[in-house]
Amino acid sequence: MNTFYVNLREIKIFKFISLEKIYIDIIDVYLFYSGYITQQFQTNGKFILNNNLVKKCKSIRKDVIKLICTYLESTKDPQYTKNYIPPLLNILEDYRTNNEETKYLLEIYC
Repeated sequence: MNTFYVNLREIKIFKFISLEKIYIDIIDVYLFYSGYITQQFQTNGKFILNNNLVKKCKSIRKDVIKLICTYLESTKDPQYTKNYIPPLLNILEDYRTNNEETKYLLEIYC
């Protein structure tokens, strides 16, 4: 997890990261934590959203979106970014199908 935060900081500072090497893994990180939050919500109900671990998972989801958006915004070649859109649709589908209680509206901001 510390590596993820370092990469997020680097991309914000330098607008450069070799994201293509880890892009699918980053998508998988989002989907993993989103699935965990959904499962916890379905099992334990609304009050689980105040749990520290669930809050941390939601924070990671938000950071994944920030990482992807920052990278796509800093990439100048539209042809290059086309390769990143299809996997991103998995996140959008997950967001669409999640319970309203587990969503954080500002996650999808780019």
